[in-house]
Amino acid sequence: MNILNIAPTNLSDKHGIASWFRYYFKGLIESNHDHDLYFVSVKNTDGIEKEFTDKFYHYVINWKWEQLNQILKHKKWDIIHWHTTVVLFEDVEFEMRFFNKLLDLKSKGTKIITTTHSLQKKDNSFEYALLDPLDTEAWHKTFNSYILSEYYNTKISEMSDVVVYISKNDMKEAKLCGDNFENSEVIYNSMNIYKDFKIKDDYKKNKVGFSHRFAMRKNWMTLLDLVPSNKNKTFHLSGEYFNPLVHTLLMKESDNVIFHGVLDEVGMETMFETIDVMLCPATYEPFGFTALESVILGTPALIYKDTGTYEVLGDSSFNFTSEVSISQTLNNFYSTPNEEIKERVKSQQEHLKKFSSLTFMVDEYLSLYSRVMN
Repeated sequence: MNILNIAPTNLSDKHGIASWFRYYFKGLIESNHDHDLYFVSVKNTDGIEKEFTDKFYHYVINWKWEQLNQILKHKKWDIIHWHTTVVLFEDVEFEMRFFNKLLDLKSKGTKIITTTHSLQKKDNSFEYALLDPLDTEAWHKTFNSYILSEYYNTKISEMSDVVVYISKNDMKEAKLCGDNFENSEVIYNSMNIYKDFKIKDDYKKNKVGFSHRFAMRKNWMTLLDLVPSNKNKTFHLSGEYFNPLVHTLLMKESDNVIFHGVLDEVGMETMFETIDVMLCPATYEPFGFTALESVILGTPALIYKDTGTYEVLGDSSFNFTSEVSISQTLNNFYSTPNEEIKERVKSQQEHLKKFSSLTFMVDEYLSLYSRVMN
């Protein structure tokens, strides 16, 4: 089969679809199959950059119709796999040509698969409340591109033969946001588990971590309550910068906060080794790489029970609910004997091991490709 994967994002991005696509890309390359694999990613470039190996063909383009069209007409595609992200078109003509081309290819037998994420819609729903809807200029300036992007991705999903979600929770939340596609299923992510699973000797050092983008969906506002009420603990925070008010409240008024800024892979490893537990207070998370990577390195995460992360870690996870607050769960964690924490972390790691193969997710997709073509 000739399979074209389109991810209109820069693979060097640290967040979102770029992380997911890198795992998928690497897993496909390492798996055993006899398909012709073509990948399209995006960055600011004048022409089309090409990377050809005996395993794959990778095109890096500027997101312009002339460049994308060269690839769309390059072969008779059996499958086009669209990876949703924040996507915009440079003009109406590009948009019209792109969708007409997809419809034309579909009419000639090309199957379309979309891997979607309800993150985009959920992120927006959390952020809407921060702006006065009557301030139309500010509202439009803040959300217009995201709403357009939701529209484009939904249109592609509607014409897809199958729409894939990355967890049951992701599918559930997407349907609550309005998704109602005829054929949909769940294929979980794989993870690039690059370290041996660890267990620590001591989880009572009173060092707590938080490492996220500071988006509303990540629920970082809980820090404003947790930090002042846990003076006996040191909070190690990393990620994108706080807004000035929160930064002032946490950094200048709290002497139990250390802010590390944006950390690379080595920095995150050091942080996981330093802390007892990682706070993941988001009440919506379709998969949750930060929590899972933390557990791999022997640091349990505090997660919300109704998330895709809980689906992966299982009942031995340390979780909070609508009835049990994250503050209570943090207290419960520190009241739990070290030996019990170790056993629970080991149990979570066992759950994680089935996701540790880079080809775990890819095997599911290869099976899906065969099914849609038969």
